[in-house]
Amino acid sequence: MTVVGECSLCLETGELQLGHIIPKFVTKFIKNHSEAPHKRLLGVGAQLLQDSPKRHMFCRKCEQLLGKDEKLFNENALSDAALFSSQLRYDGWMLRFAAGLLLRTMIDNRALHETPQRKELERAERSLAKFLLKGAPTGYALLRISVGIQDPERLTSTRMRTPYEQALTAGTTWGVRTHPTGQFLAVFAQIPFHVFWMPVVPKRVKESEWQNVKIRRRGVFDANQPQVCPVEYHRTIDFLLAETEPLFRESARRADVRQGKPPTTERRSA
Repeated sequence: MTVVGECSLCLETGELQLGHIIPKFVTKFIKNHSEAPHKRLLGVGAQLLQDSPKRHMFCRKCEQLLGKDEKLFNENALSDAALFSSQLRYDGWMLRFAAGLLLRTMIDNRALHETPQRKELERAERSLAKFLLKGAPTGYALLRISVGIQDPERLTSTRMRTPYEQALTAGTTWGVRTHPTGQFLAVFAQIPFHVFWMPVVPKRVKESEWQNVKIRRRGVFDANQPQVCPVEYHRTIDFLLAETEPLFRESARRADVRQGKPPTTERRSA
C-alpha cells in the first residue's frame, strides 16, 4: 500500500517507505546468536517480538541515506573482529548511525508524550535531522555505552543462554526515559553490546559524569578504559532488566523443556 506524507527527515512530501525502527541487521544478529528464540524487541511494554516494528517515516532517498551508515556500523561494530577487540575505532559513521537510530526512536514515541515533553523532543528531532542532512552541530551529546558479554568462547560455543546475557547482548529496547517532574528527559536505544543515549533535558552533559562514552567525529572506544555514567542511566538499565528478565527466564525454560535439557537457571554461569 502506498503511503504519501511528509518525510520526517527532509520534510518533503512524497511516498514514504516502510522502515524498521531498529535496523534489520540487528534482528538478524540476534537470531544468529540466540540458541532459543528469545529476542527482546520492546517498544511499549515488555513483550518478546519476532521482528522490529515498522513505520512509514522517511522517503526513499532519506532511508538510503540512513542505510549507508547502518551498513558501516554493522560491518565495523558488530563484526566478530570488533566484538572481540578491546578497541573500537570509528569515524563519522558512528555519530551518524547513533543520530539516525535515536531519530527513529523519537519518531516511534511521538504519540506517547504530550507537551512540554513533545516540544523538547521535536526540537531534538529537527536538530538530529539537520545534522544528518547538512552536518550541522546537533547541540546534543550522543553517547555510546558498551554492555554485555564479549567473550568469543561463550558467544560462539555455549551461546548466550541466561536471561541476563540475553538481556544485555542478544536483545534490543528503545524508548524515551522521563522523570515525573520533567527535570530529566533522555532518548535511548539498546542493541546487542551497545546502548545509545541522548540527554534531552538537560541536554548538556558533564564530562565527569559521562566518562569515555561520548561519540565524537572520530575516535576510539577502549574497553580497558572504565566508563562512568550517572545514576539515571543505571536506573534505566536496571528497570529494563527487571521488566524483561522474567520473560527471558520463561522463554529459556520452555526451550529447555522442548529440547530435553536441564533448566537454564541450573546452568547459569557465575
